[in-house]
Amino acid sequence: MARDKREIGRAVVRRIWGDEMAAELEKGWEELHPDLARFILEFVSAEVWSRPTIDLKTRSLCTLAAVTALGRLEQVRFHTRGALGNGATPEEIKEVLLHLCVYAGFPAGWAALRAAHEVFVELEAERQRPRKKAK
Repeated sequence: MARDKREIGRAVVRRIWGDEMAAELEKGWEELHPDLARFILEFVSAEVWSRPTIDLKTRSLCTLAAVTALGRLEQVRFHTRGALGNGATPEEIKEVLLHLCVYAGFPAGWAALRAAHEVFVELEAERQRPRKKAK
């Protein structure tokens, strides 16, 4: 049963972040503490993020709202990437963060908008970099 949950969790993480990033994330969680990896994969990903009532894009935007209200800018950056991976547009993300200025406070919303903007700039720079040709 736990193995099944772990596989379900891995599938959710791969769906959001892609295979390479998912492997890096799991390795990092394991290095910090094996139970952290278990909690994230078997509970957060397999039980919470895979619930059917709302889609991953909506979950990502809700998570962005929560981490913004908590002032967790590293998590704002992380979940901005996740929201994009789940189909949210930069405009939708910015609108959610702007909306949060009213409910989480202008400093929190403004800081989150800056953090998300940094992610958009980084991703655009990554897209502009010349790719190495396969031999």
